[in-house]
Amino acid sequence: MKILKVLSIVLLLWSPIFIYGQIDYFPGYVVMESGDTIHGEIRDINEYSNCKTIKFRDSLEHRIKFKKRKVKLYYCGYDTYVKMKYTRLVLPRKAYMKILQDGEAILYVHHFKRQYFGPSYLDSATRSIGYKDLSYYIEIDDKIKKISPAFFRMNMMKLLNDDEEILRRLKEREYNYDDIEDAIYVYNQRKSGRW
Repeated sequence: MKILKVLSIVLLLWSPIFIYGQIDYFPGYVVMESGDTIHGEIRDINEYSNCKTIKFRDSLEHRIKFKKRKVKLYYCGYDTYVKMKYTRLVLPRKAYMKILQDGEAILYVHHFKRQYFGPSYLDSATRSIGYKDLSYYIEIDDKIKKISPAFFRMNMMKLLNDDEEILRRLKEREYNYDDIEDAIYVYNQRKSGRW
């Protein structure tokens, strides 16, 4: 009887770990550069890690590792991440970017962590200062443009110059950098004739 009590307490304490391990995997698939599609479950870690890594397991719950250079895109839950080329500090890089809006204009977001190091006389915990950031990219007519907060209106007016209503809203400052997703949504709706 005493063993049964101890066993039930141990199981009770370990049950959240087993439950938590099942929560963060969502149905999804991976599309390889070769065009093959592999269905299974993908771990949704957080928006910053999802732009760097893929945690995948097949229907038999075997974990499979993919090399970033071999995966073209992946779908997790309701989100699609596409491998895109971009430049950071003049160096070409690749990362998975989440599609926020799809249509005539495609809006991507790239979440990343910036890391800065302070003076060497500080200890390592104090020296390493990091923060999370994001960048938006818009694809129109197979051209991809990074949209920075500093040149938001100018870039948006160049890209969306065929929509008079959005141009007016940009000129009158009705749209700012935080409204980029709404602006692209309206643009796509108007282009598809639903607006």
